[in-house]
Amino acid sequence: MAMMRVVGVDEKKGSSLISIKLIGLENYTLWSSTMRVSLLGKSKLGFVDGRYPKEKFPHVLHELWKKCNAIVLSWIINSVSAELLSGMVYGSSAHKVWMDLKETFDKVNGSRVLYLHKQIATLAQGLSSVSAYFSNLKELWAEFDALMPCPGCGCEESNKYVENFEYQRLLQFLMGPNETYSQSSNQILNMSLRPSINKAYSMIISEKSRRALSQSSQVSEVNEGTSLFSNKGISSGDPVQLNAKGNHGQNHNFLGMR
Repeated sequence: MAMMRVVGVDEKKGSSLISIKLIGLENYTLWSSTMRVSLLGKSKLGFVDGRYPKEKFPHVLHELWKKCNAIVLSWIINSVSAELLSGMVYGSSAHKVWMDLKETFDKVNGSRVLYLHKQIATLAQGLSSVSAYFSNLKELWAEFDALMPCPGCGCEESNKYVENFEYQRLLQFLMGPNETYSQSSNQILNMSLRPSINKAYSMIISEKSRRALSQSSQVSEVNEGTSLFSNKGISSGDPVQLNAKGNHGQNHNFLGMR
C-alpha cells in the first residue's frame, strides 16, 4: 500500500512545481531547498535522492514508476532556465539529472557567503516599504542558512546559542527600517520579554498603520477648518472693496481725497 502511494500518479506531466528558476551557482541552494520541500509534499522526494529506484518496486508497479519518474523529471526541467537545459531534455532518470545538477552547482562558494553576509549587514529599507525590506532580508537569511547551517542539538548550551542567534537576527532587522521607526525599534529592544522577529515586524507594521491613520485625520481636520473659514467669509455679507485697479482689500486715495 505504501509503495502504491509513492508511485501514485495524480499530477500532470509538464506542469511547474515551483516558481523559482535555477540559473546557476547563485541560486542553486535556494532552488534545491524549495524543490525538496515541494517534492516531499508530493511524496516524490525519493525519486531524486535515490531512495526510490525502480528495482525497489515489484515488477507490476514498474510502469507506474516510469510515469512518476517522467513527471518528476518534467518538474525539474520546467524549473531550470533555458540556458541550462542542454542535455537535460534527453535525460531519462530524475535521480541522475538531479545529481548532475547537484554536482555542478552545489558548491559552498566562499565569495557567495561573503556577498550574502555583506548584503545582510548593509540592507536597509530606503525607498522600499517595510514589508519589501523584511521580505528581502528573510530571503537573504534563508540562502545564508542553507549555505552555512547553524549547528545545534537539544542541550542547554545549544539553546543559549540559538537564543543569541535569534537576538542577532532581531538586531539586524531593526537596523534596516528608516529613521521614522527608530522610536518603535527602541521600544521593541526595551521590552522585558524579547519578541520574536515576526512579532517585531508586526509591531513595526502596526506603528506604520497608526501613523498613516493619524496623518489622515490631521489632513481631514485641516480641510474641514479651511472649508468652515471660507463659508463664514462668504456668508457674512461684508462688502468687498475694490481699488482703482480692481484689486481686493487695498485702500487707495482717489484724487488725493480720503
